[in-house]
Amino acid sequence: MVRRGEYLERAVVVPHGDATIDGLYHRGSRMPPVLVVSPHPRRGRMELPIIAEIAWAVTRAGHATLRFDYPGVGGSPGSFDEDGAVDAFCSAHRHLGLSVGQGDESMAPGVAVVAVGWGAQVAAAGAATVSVDRMILVQPPTSIWPRLDTFEGPVLAVLAAADPPDVRAAASQGAADRSNGAVEVIAHADAAFRSGLVSLGQLVVKTLKED
Repeated sequence: MVRRGEYLERAVVVPHGDATIDGLYHRGSRMPPVLVVSPHPRRGRMELPIIAEIAWAVTRAGHATLRFDYPGVGGSPGSFDEDGAVDAFCSAHRHLGLSVGQGDESMAPGVAVVAVGWGAQVAAAGAATVSVDRMILVQPPTSIWPRLDTFEGPVLAVLAAADPPDVRAAASQGAADRSNGAVEVIAHADAAFRSGLVSLGQLVVKTLKED
C-alpha cells in the first residue's frame, strides 16, 4: 500500500531483442516522460544514489520515469558491452513511450533524457535512432559535445562545483556552440555528488518545466 506522499516504483521487465533488461518505472501524467540513464557500470547501476534521487524528484513532480540496467548489469541478463548499452537505451526508450502512450506508439509523447556521466554518451548515440525531446546531462564527459552536433533539442549540462576545470570548460564551450545549450553548476556539490543531490533534483525538475 502506498500512502499519500510516498513513492513506489514498479519493477518492470523491458523487452530487449530476444532477451530483456531490468527497469524501475513510475507512472505520471506531466509531460514529458523521463528516461534516466546510468553511468558506466564501473560507477554504479540504476540504484546508484544520484540515479535514485533524480528519479524520485522527477516522479514527485508528476512525470513518468523509467530507469534501467544495461545488459549484464544487476539483474539484466547477458553481458555488458558499450554498443549493447546503446541498444538497451533504445529498448528502454520504446518501453517508456509505449507505457505512457498506453501501448500505442502513435500516442507516445516526446521523451526527455537525464543521463549521468558516461550515460551521456549512450544517450547521444541513442538519440540518433529514437526521438528525444531534450537532454539533461549530469557531469558529461568532455568528449560528448561533438557527438551532439546532430541533436536539435535543448541540452543542459549540470556540473558539481568541485568538478575539474577542464570538465567545466568543455561544458561551457560545448553549450556556447549550441543555440539551445546551457550549463548549470550546483554550488557546494562535491565531485561524487555525495552532497548537492537535493539541489540537483530540483534543478532537473525546474528544467523539465521550461519550454
